[in-house]
Amino acid sequence: MAARFDSEVEYVIYSHHHPDHVAGGQVFADTAIFVGHENTAARLESGLPSNAARSDANGNGLLERSEAAGGYLAGFDSMDTDGDGSLSGSEINAGTQPLDVTYTEQMMLTLGDSTVELHHPSAAHSDDTTVVLFPNERAAFTVDFLHARRFPGTLSGYTVDEYEAALATVDALDFDILVPGHGNAGTKPDVRAFLGLLRDLEADVTAGIAEGLDRETLQETILLADYSDWLLYDQRRANIVGEMYDSLTAAD
Repeated sequence: MAARFDSEVEYVIYSHHHPDHVAGGQVFADTAIFVGHENTAARLESGLPSNAARSDANGNGLLERSEAAGGYLAGFDSMDTDGDGSLSGSEINAGTQPLDVTYTEQMMLTLGDSTVELHHPSAAHSDDTTVVLFPNERAAFTVDFLHARRFPGTLSGYTVDEYEAALATVDALDFDILVPGHGNAGTKPDVRAFLGLLRDLEADVTAGIAEGLDRETLQETILLADYSDWLLYDQRRANIVGEMYDSLTAAD
């Protein structure tokens, strides 16, 4: 940074506690102040990250190799520092720089003539999300609970109502450019388009359950055709149909 931009990193903002968004920040620890939501600080000090805990099938508070998937499986050996075939929260977060400054609802950071706003939406995907608004650039970094014309890999155990509440925080901000944590950049109308996907998914699965259809049948027949041109439609459609079925039938 110093060689390319003749400046140092003064702030690192953690969007939430999942390792793909916090790992590696310690390279800036000599100059930067680390900032994030108060729940992020707590999450980094306790147990498995929430996206790993969902895979803890035996409930022992550890992520076994047989339970791991995605980035956790790919990086399993490097994180398993004691070589016991399981990952603890402390192993996963080893080397992650702790936060220096936390906030509760909103915070503003100013550096030179640039200002960014930190906003904490209600829980969806995780309970510690920070949305970063760049007013001068009219851009919002919205992290992982919102995708721009892209199917989510998981609903993370949250309901559509919970997603709607979190999305309302983003929709209330003044911006033009939408920058999610993964996938396409988009525009503000993509916020409501994503909510539309979730509401249509919920309605279709609810109707299928009322007809007595089982999980596998719904995964085969609920096509969400209006969204077939979205990224990862073929790869992820069936999974989120199944997750919605599980969510809606959990109380039965």
